[in-house]
Amino acid sequence: GLIKRQRADGRLIYSFEPAARLQSLIHLEHARLRQQAETLEQMIPLFPKLREGAPGQGVVTFAGHEQVRQAIDQALFCTSKQWDILAPVDNYIAGADKAYVSYFKDMRVRNGIQSRSLWEDKVGKEPLQLSDLVTRKPRYLPERYRGKFKAMMIIFENKTLLVGGPKQPVAQLIDSEEFTDMMRILFDALWRTGQKER
Repeated sequence: GLIKRQRADGRLIYSFEPAARLQSLIHLEHARLRQQAETLEQMIPLFPKLREGAPGQGVVTFAGHEQVRQAIDQALFCTSKQWDILAPVDNYIAGADKAYVSYFKDMRVRNGIQSRSLWEDKVGKEPLQLSDLVTRKPRYLPERYRGKFKAMMIIFENKTLLVGGPKQPVAQLIDSEEFTDMMRILFDALWRTGQKER
């Protein structure tokens, strides 16, 4: 609304509003931004508190379903979009309510998460879609290791997330490049010896 355009005698003519009009718009915009800031400040207590450790290092424990799901969200929304995941049969996701399972699967697909997946065995598993085979690259643990893992593990970026079973909603997020590199080496050894999905 600060510049008007019109044609006259085959020419395009631009006319500008007075500078006072611009000042008025600036004041209105400042008032609108102040109002938005106040509204956002009032909304802060409504958000669940996410416990944070020191950036780049440390271990943070998440207890209770809400906190555990916030920890899993950190993996679901990671910038690398790459996981190494080990999931025992009795894992947190498998035991969650249908709404959360649907959310988890939808976010994995929507956020383009690619993974190398290690599972215990094929018992009770439905045949996988081709898209799952491509994006999840599933393999099964060697028989001697089946039943040995009690927590789900997701390795992403420089973090390792350990999530207890569905009856014990506890997770630990370990933010350490050295620790995660070590866990990735161990995962890689298991994944390479695992049986491929056919």
